[in-house]
This record gives sequence, structure tokens and C-alpha cells, in this order.
Amino acid sequence: MKAITPPRPRGQPARRLRLTDDQRRRLAAKGKALGRAVLDALATPDTILAWHRRLIAAKWTHTPKAKQPGRPPVMAKIRELTVRMARDNAGWGYSRLQGALRHLGHVVARTAIANILKANGIQPVPRARTADVVAHVPQGPRSLDPTRTTKATDPPTRPRVSHSTRTANPAPSPDMEQ
Repeated sequence: MKAITPPRPRGQPARRLRLTDDQRRRLAAKGKALGRAVLDALATPDTILAWHRRLIAAKWTHTPKAKQPGRPPVMAKIRELTVRMARDNAGWGYSRLQGALRHLGHVVARTAIANILKANGIQPVPRARTADVVAHVPQGPRSLDPTRTTKATDPPTRPRVSHSTRTANPAPSPDMEQ
């Protein structure tokens, strides 16, 4: 047995039209030139007026079209640069990469760099231990040794300027102990 479909009202299309906002705008603008008969075949006058009201309301709300919540993602160019720098310099940590990117004019958060590297399968560089850092510090001059105190017999650590001759590190005066 066939299903009986109720009669549709005059002017209503057989199926719903799927139009974009741009198509609705053009249809509303050309509606007068097309004539009522053509418009009735496409949509009811109430529908066209509803489209018009929504389009006008959207025009004056000043909201961006595709606003996503949250912070925008890091640009693809910066992501590629970060991954390339991390692969080329395996010993660099997040902060060193951040400094290198900043030197190139890209301000990227340390956490964003960590997320980029983790997404690309690059493991973080282990943190340097204090014992490792101290072991690699070269032994400098005696004046840089924190355990040594300065004595009167030590050479001066800052250059002395003789104002009379305007020379740096002049010969010590007789009153200065050696």
C-alpha cells in the first residue's frame, strides 16, 4: 500500500534547499528582478525574509566568522623550523631552542616548543646536573677562585689608571706593597 503524503501548501518547494549565505544574499538581492512566481517556486516569502533578517543581523554583530576558542596554533613555518633546529642540534633543550627562535624573530613559549617536539617524536634533552657542569668548567685565574681570599701581595684584579700619565697599570708606586 502506498503512503499518503499530505498536500503541501502553495509556494512551498518539494524539498528543502541547502543554500550558502552567499547564495541567499544573491537570491535576496535579485529577488525583485526574478519575480514572485520564481521566488515562490524556490522558497516561501517568509523564508526569504527570515534569511534576509539573519544576514542583516550577522552583518552588524561584528563577530568573526570562524572564531575558535583558545589560543591560535603555532604557525606551520615555525613548527618546521623548531623541529629542524632540534634535529640539527641534539644537545639543545627547550630554553636554548626558544632563545634561537627569538633571535630569528619568532616569540614562542617554552611549553609550545615542548609540545611541538613531543608531537614529532623528539625526546627532551636531559637536564644538566650541577656536578657535570662544575666538572667541565676550566680552571681560571686565581682571582676567580671563590675559595681564595685576596691578599696585599696579589696583583690588582682591576686595572689601575694613573691620572697623571693617563696610562693603565702603571708601575706600582713605592708606597704600594708587592
